[in-house]
Amino acid sequence: MSTTSTSAIGAQTATEARYHSLVEITSDWIWEVDRNGRYTYSNRIVEDILGYKPQEIIGRTPFELMPIDEAKRLTRIFCEIAQDRKAFTNLENINLHKSGRQVVLETSGVPVFDENGAFRGFRGIDRDITIRKQLEKDLRKARERLEKRVRRTTSEIEAKKSSLRQETDMRKQVQAELAQSENQFRSLVETLNEGFAIADAEGCLTYANGKLLEMLGYTRREMVKKKISNFMDEKNRRFFKKQRAMRQTGIETPYEIQFTTKGGQIVTTLVSPRAAVDADGRFQGSFAVITDISAMKAAEQDLRRREQQLREKTLRLQEMNTA
Repeated sequence: MSTTSTSAIGAQTATEARYHSLVEITSDWIWEVDRNGRYTYSNRIVEDILGYKPQEIIGRTPFELMPIDEAKRLTRIFCEIAQDRKAFTNLENINLHKSGRQVVLETSGVPVFDENGAFRGFRGIDRDITIRKQLEKDLRKARERLEKRVRRTTSEIEAKKSSLRQETDMRKQVQAELAQSENQFRSLVETLNEGFAIADAEGCLTYANGKLLEMLGYTRREMVKKKISNFMDEKNRRFFKKQRAMRQTGIETPYEIQFTTKGGQIVTTLVSPRAAVDADGRFQGSFAVITDISAMKAAEQDLRRREQQLREKTLRLQEMNTA
């Protein structure tokens, strides 16, 4: 043997040693199979991945390490690859660990030929992607849950929007009916031959009909938002304060009170009040029909005066008859 041949053999041995060292320290499973698909080599990492020692899988096929259905699926795929003598990458497959649990591997391989070009089998690498596949599965489930939640939320939003539209339509209808009722109410109270007023809890006027304005000689702008007591003298203000307090306790007895007109005249009225309360029974104000009884009161005074005069005349006649 020549020195050159010896050197070549030594170099090849060193290269193989480096390759072997590299293969043994990698975290992936390196393997070789013959043309029948049986393992002829495996590095030690197979024990970390599948629980088998390298010598336990030599002579076995990859399909013997798989569930039955997975083995049938991979057999069809591998037959096509072997027939075409072509390289393959990232072929996902399920294997069974020696303990029985499933391990998902990602397999890549290249065909191997001898010096004469004859097909000898495949050399390849397997990577354990079980954790990655579990994460993908969990992520997919989380995405499905999220999509389901989004669909449910969207459905709830659509239902609420529909309910809101119905509520809005109903509110518009109620507002229209209220507006119509208010118009009818205004038309009614404006045709009354008596005064009509609405006041809030503080005794401020929020509405006064035309008859009341006419009765006191003020415009609506001059009366509305003003306290009713502003249109009375001091004596009647004190009386009105007592009456308003009675309204807050639920007493709604009609009473007489005097207003002072814009021109300074006194108008005697009969007030028929009603309290306004909210849904919880809290006092919100009052409304009242106000009747001008000044003429009636003047007629009563005139009648009493005439009666007094008649009594005096009768008394004088009796005295004359006696004399």
